[in-house]
Amino acid sequence: MKLSVLVSFDARLPDNPESRTFNAEYLAERLTEHLLAVDITVLLNELWKDFGWYVSCRVGETEFDLFLAYEPDAQWELTIEPAGQPGVMERLMGHKPKPFVDQLKRLTLAVSDFLHASAFIDSIEFCLSNDVKNGVESAEALSW
Repeated sequence: MKLSVLVSFDARLPDNPESRTFNAEYLAERLTEHLLAVDITVLLNELWKDFGWYVSCRVGETEFDLFLAYEPDAQWELTIEPAGQPGVMERLMGHKPKPFVDQLKRLTLAVSDFLHASAFIDSIEFCLSNDVKNGVESAEALSW
């Protein structure tokens, strides 16, 4: 299983009744601005499956996918995962995964800084995909 970061949070965003995805786009745009300001390269920022938003970015030489989703009456969900890592079959054929934990940590800390600095976001919880039962309030407290 590849390591990824899962984040849940509440957000009070401006509403636009004309668009189901307005809030996700608004949040993704603010996040993208923050990532660019901390020297993380944003490759793509677009609608994801008409449900949420997708941001592709690069930290050093490693690319990451961020998926942002929301359902009414539920918390927002953000997943941060490395892109282009070999799957099970590729590993069986000898492909080695590229190291990415340091870059994932840097990206997660940047996302954490953004979420904690945003006046419209609260009830933030981070967890690693290999430890989903032990969520923490801050990315710094994750068991890397």
